[in-house]
Amino acid sequence: MKFLTKFLLIICTLLFSIHVYAVENGQDLVHIIKPSTVQILTSIKGSIGVPNFIFDYDKNTISSSTKINDFSTTTISNTGEGVGFILSEDGIIVTQSEILESAKHALYRKTVEKYLNSINKNSEDFGYKNAYKTIFNYLKENSIENLTEQIKIVRPQTTGYDAKVLYAGTSFENDNTVALIKIEATKLPTIPLSDRQVTLGEKVYLLSYPLVTSLTSEPIFSEGIINNIQGNMYRSSISLSVESKGSPIIDQNGKIIGILGSEGVIIPTISITDALTSIGLKTKPSQYNNHFSAGLMYMIDNHCRLAINEFTKAQDVHLDFSVQEYTKPKIDRCNSIIASGQSRDTIWDEIVFMFKTNASSIYLWITALLLLTLFLVCNKYFLKRLRKDEQKINLILDEETIDGIKIYHDKSHSKVSTELPIKKFFPISEPEVFQKTKTFKDVFIKPKKIEVLTHLTPTSSVITVPKTIQPEDAMVVIAPFKTLNAPITQSRNETTELQKAIKTDLPPEKKEDMKIENQSPFVKRTSGK
Repeated sequence: MKFLTKFLLIICTLLFSIHVYAVENGQDLVHIIKPSTVQILTSIKGSIGVPNFIFDYDKNTISSSTKINDFSTTTISNTGEGVGFILSEDGIIVTQSEILESAKHALYRKTVEKYLNSINKNSEDFGYKNAYKTIFNYLKENSIENLTEQIKIVRPQTTGYDAKVLYAGTSFENDNTVALIKIEATKLPTIPLSDRQVTLGEKVYLLSYPLVTSLTSEPIFSEGIINNIQGNMYRSSISLSVESKGSPIIDQNGKIIGILGSEGVIIPTISITDALTSIGLKTKPSQYNNHFSAGLMYMIDNHCRLAINEFTKAQDVHLDFSVQEYTKPKIDRCNSIIASGQSRDTIWDEIVFMFKTNASSIYLWITALLLLTLFLVCNKYFLKRLRKDEQKINLILDEETIDGIKIYHDKSHSKVSTELPIKKFFPISEPEVFQKTKTFKDVFIKPKKIEVLTHLTPTSSVITVPKTIQPEDAMVVIAPFKTLNAPITQSRNETTELQKAIKTDLPPEKKEDMKIENQSPFVKRTSGK
């Protein structure tokens, strides 16, 4: 019963509500994605031995120094920061891999820039970008590291969660630097991935934590449009900061279309699914997003009891990732709507609401329906009358006269004899005389609910209609020969079995009233006197 009520309410909402659900309210969108967006803090201590090298700028080739074990060792102690989002309720988080190695990468970049400056090259020179990538990748692959690294997922009012790296993309050239990390926690709120193609000019949103070191900092919510698409990579008009790397990029439905990479490039969701596939990892999405979105839809249409039910289900998440600060205000608002009597939780509530808000249009539809019904009834009545009038007209138009007697064609009685294609009818209102010609074979007497078939033999051309058949109850049907000029085979005194039956059915004193007069050219009904 509850399911039926819910289903009918949804149907009524779709039919009579002007709302088309999409998350257009920025605050509601934040409430959907904020619980799943996390701050990431990395720290690194130790030393790195960076190899000395020989680089040919013109050929863009690099080789190791001729000296054995020629390294420059540097001690580092640094922190990195960024943003990620929870993809699976069992603790899988997506971020950008440069966040995890930001301290090391900073050292590599400093080394690259120092070398290129030493040979008088800058970013304006031809080949600078290719040279930068070549040297950077060489240092990253050949350096000797003696480091202690820690990755922390920062949560307010908690000591945070240690994370381990499951996957870190290293495609520096393609900006495909997706990283997957995991924390030990369950029942976490998640954000779903979008699997559709992004379009140029569509509106997108970003949620980021630019000041990770401040645990009480609120996220920054920005919006923009996709203004550049290059292969699988996108760019948007959103203003960015270095600390925003790894932030989720969301569409209007609250789904992830990519994550923020280096230099404002948006890494698409296909890179995330490829990373998951490469390590055989399956995700477990939570129902927070679905329940919260459904609650918003019901609340917008004042189906507040259904909305409260959805918001309550959305609260079933890990306590450290509590969502009550987002769901409780919604539940309170729904309760106030219920208390004011404005909530529409039954079919009757929906009907009353429709009459209040769409009274004029509903009355118009009712009036139109009544007029249509009246029209159909009148139309049926007039058609019935017209059909009767047409039948009368057809009888008049189709009448024939044989020796002064009117004979009518009536096609509605064609079922009298399926063998004979044409029938001729006329009522027996008084004694009548019919000419028997060679074109007629059979005479039918059709009383109410009774058919009496009497054959006229070629030698017997006069039949007396029994008085037991009342004139107003009978029709005489004259059907044409199937074959004209049929040979005469019946003797003069022969009668059909049906004629005998008619005679038998008559009382003895009335048998004399039915006479077959030989060789007479007429068929007539006698008075019985």
